[in-house]
Amino acid sequence: MPLILPVRGFTPKIGRDCFLAENATVVGDVEMGDECSIWFNTVLRGDVNSIRIGNRVNIQDGSVLHTLYQKSTIEIGNDVSIGHNAIAVKDPAGDQGKGHRRLLVRIVYLHSIAVDVAAIAPY
Repeated sequence: MPLILPVRGFTPKIGRDCFLAENATVVGDVEMGDECSIWFNTVLRGDVNSIRIGNRVNIQDGSVLHTLYQKSTIEIGNDVSIGHNAIAVKDPAGDQGKGHRRLLVRIVYLHSIAVDVAAIAPY
């Protein structure tokens, strides 16, 4: 059973028909759309700021999404796939890659896998 924890008065909100692997962790201010999949060893840490995930988002094994205290939120649009062991710590990834902003790890959108770890964003 996935670990779902409230933090600072925020309880994660999970949409309909979502799959969460038995060892996925979802903490705090996290809102997930419908038909998402959160795979094994993935951590969504909304403990210091918000994480918003659209519909039909696939976050693959070992990924970590974490915000920066009072500096950033994470917003992922619809139909986005985040590949194995990706680390996302900064700005929005829009629907199908539109409105792309730089992350501490770049996310490649729609039917792609996040593999590029060279994009560093200024604070």
